[in-house]
Amino acid sequence: MRTSEYNELGAPFDMPDGLTEEQIRRQLERIVRSEIFSASPKLCSLLNYIVGRTLEGNEKRIKQYSIATEALGLGEDFDPNTSPAVRLDAGRLRTALKTYYSDNPEETVRISVPKGRYIPVFEAITHDTVEARSHGDAETLNAFSRPDLLEPNRLLIVRLFTHAHSQELLSIAESLTDQLIVEFAGYPDISIATTTELPDDKWAGLQSVGVSHRARFVLCGTVKSSNLVHRITFQLHDIRSKTVIWASKYEYNDSSNTAFEAQDEVAGQVAGTIADDFGIMAYRRELEREQSPGGAATAHNALLFHRHLTRTLTHDAYRLAREKVEESLQQQPANSSLWAAIAQTVFYGNVLGYGEDENWTDRVRYSAQRSLELDRNNHYAQVAMAQYSLFQRDFDSVFELADRVLAKNPRSASNQLSAGYFRAVAGNWDDGVGLIKQALGRLHNPPSWAYKVLYLNAYRQEDYDEARRQINLYYVPEHFTPPLLRAAVMMRLGRRRDADVAADEVRRIKPDLKDHLDNYLRYLSAFDDLTDRLRQPLYELGLI
Repeated sequence: MRTSEYNELGAPFDMPDGLTEEQIRRQLERIVRSEIFSASPKLCSLLNYIVGRTLEGNEKRIKQYSIATEALGLGEDFDPNTSPAVRLDAGRLRTALKTYYSDNPEETVRISVPKGRYIPVFEAITHDTVEARSHGDAETLNAFSRPDLLEPNRLLIVRLFTHAHSQELLSIAESLTDQLIVEFAGYPDISIATTTELPDDKWAGLQSVGVSHRARFVLCGTVKSSNLVHRITFQLHDIRSKTVIWASKYEYNDSSNTAFEAQDEVAGQVAGTIADDFGIMAYRRELEREQSPGGAATAHNALLFHRHLTRTLTHDAYRLAREKVEESLQQQPANSSLWAAIAQTVFYGNVLGYGEDENWTDRVRYSAQRSLELDRNNHYAQVAMAQYSLFQRDFDSVFELADRVLAKNPRSASNQLSAGYFRAVAGNWDDGVGLIKQALGRLHNPPSWAYKVLYLNAYRQEDYDEARRQINLYYVPEHFTPPLLRAAVMMRLGRRRDADVAADEVRRIKPDLKDHLDNYLRYLSAFDDLTDRLRQPLYELGLI
């Protein structure tokens, strides 16, 4: 490095090798005259300011307050502790510079602003530099052919953006972003990254940001306002497939004193829609699992097979889940979620008659306890233990575990489903059904088994028309429970022909039902009166 002459305004500036101040200033002029910068006087002012102060040797003056008041035209009451204005504009500047150099690969002088600072960096671009950066672009492109470059459970939250210069909207954007982070943190299966760097509308910029954080999914949003109504729009991008997989808008009125409550509700809905066990990200991964049922025996893949089992409860889903979970558990014996998964898999296999494990209830209890030993807050372990306790008719433990599941994240629709299921089938039907209905109204792709609980609630009250409506929402073509329950309610409604059709479907799917009937009915209903009322029409149909 060589040192330039002292400027009368500041300390010496260390000029990078191979560059002169004149070259840097000419490069600055080319950038601000470019199409992307000429359309944004604010970005031009910001870039001129930080480059000028740096060349003068006054980079120590480049602080958020001086940028706000001297470059961006904000008032002297600007407070960098409460306003994100400078950080947001700096993020836009970084993105615009990246776009400029992407569109002008022939440039020989690069001006950039590293993340986390506002002092620019000047660099002479040589052939080697261009080649190295091209390699970096290749890494971005390789992310779509190399899944290992993107973590499947990782979400990048780009801090919300507003085009307006309103301090109020900037504050809303900052507050909402912070609340989103809080809400997403309630879903432990999702890892979160955040950035203030706002990519431009081109896919290349968004891909680069996502890949740099190893995030498969990127959430972006904007805040707008009109007549005291704030509108927040969101887009969820799948970096690997280069598609927008979800978009939505939310509005709330700022004329009341409930602005924070409204923001909490918006953030909670967005986080639940995206990160829940039955949300957008999980649904996307499950679709890919169905398209490629092989795959490596990783914990992530094994848990996808397990969750497919819990959703469908079919024999094929059980067979694949058991194989994948047991194989993965051998490789990672300290993984709490895998122990919970094997507990549930063994449970379902034996109560549904898909497997016949010796002392299977002991194994379920041990596996669930082992999962809780490794992570006592593991949601799946608590659910597995609740299933075991329900089967053993230990209702006090069931209610306690249901409360623990719900307390972890009351906004989580899957937590509401689990807690609602256990409360209802353990005897607190009103509270349990209420939770299930609340969850079903929020889920993007709810599991069909939730309608089984609504069916049982209507059936026990002898509201057979309602029970029929609920069982018609239980869509799992190769699981025998939906046609079995349909056969029972059709007999109660006096529709013998429809009941016979449903009974024939049960015989096709589960010809050995009678051999596993006791465990199955004990799993289906925890109370003898309800079990007996289910048995009678099934007996008349010759199913049991």
